[in-house]
Amino acid sequence: MIGKGKVVVLVLAAVAAGVILSSALNLSPHTSAFRGDGGKETGVEGIVNPSGKVLPIESIPALAKEVSPSVVNISTTQVVRLRRPRTRTPFGRQDPFEEFFENFFGNMPREQKRRSLGSGFIVSEDGYILTNNHVVQKADEITVTLLD
Repeated sequence: MIGKGKVVVLVLAAVAAGVILSSALNLSPHTSAFRGDGGKETGVEGIVNPSGKVLPIESIPALAKEVSPSVVNISTTQVVRLRRPRTRTPFGRQDPFEEFFENFFGNMPREQKRRSLGSGFIVSEDGYILTNNHVVQKADEITVTLLD
């Protein structure tokens, strides 16, 4: 009968041999991504914008520089009212621990300010901003910051 240690060594050797063999034969579909394309042409000439024009890839930094003044940062604040949890205690309605904490630490705040960040885009001359609904939904205060 083969010992337990020999079985473990044999399994580890088989796994190592499988890894080495599959990497040597390029059996993994992801290995070609790591090798690179060897300078082959990919067929990508540029990016198609909404007007249908093909923009050369070199024009992307210029495009970003041109539209970046229209991008805005949106920060929101929402006041959330916290409900006091209804917990059952073995002491009934007059919980001595609740009274103790209120005496020494005061009333716990019942409101919290929840802050969030998002982005938007100025789409008209009069300052109309387009953003996702979840950025501004239920916000009590909205602050818009421009790039400059």
